[in-house]
Amino acid sequence: VEDGFFGSWYTARVLETREARGAGKLRVRYDAFREDDGSTWEDWVELEHVRPLPPRHKPQFVTELDASAPLELLFKEGWWEVLYDGRAGGGRHAVVAPQYNVHHTVPASQLRPAWRWAAAERTWDVRLDSSDAPAAPAPKPTKAFKVR
Repeated sequence: VEDGFFGSWYTARVLETREARGAGKLRVRYDAFREDDGSTWEDWVELEHVRPLPPRHKPQFVTELDASAPLELLFKEGWWEVLYDGRAGGGRHAVVAPQYNVHHTVPASQLRPAWRWAAAERTWDVRLDSSDAPAAPAPKPTKAFKVR
């Protein structure tokens, strides 16, 4: 995980697959990132760091949230793991990204449930509490982002 991108998911297109050292790898092209020359950013990532797009959610799901409920926040073209901190008034909601100690106040349209992809079963479920959220960044690889 590139420094500063731990706990985030970005949309990418799969361009190629490869088996390497017993693990699947994918060559992806990120929708949000560009190289300095304007070309699209492509990278090889391990299969375990890729998931399909999550299902749609009920727009009113935020009315059912408890404090510290895990969510994903749309921020700078990526979905970031955050915890719900409560209503902030004016249709906005307070969230915190504990791994960065950053607080945001955003409209409900920038929030979605914290989806968990079970690759072996090929199913989605919603994380209901923060107990299985990552606590700290993983070791930094070379120039690779998680397609997380």
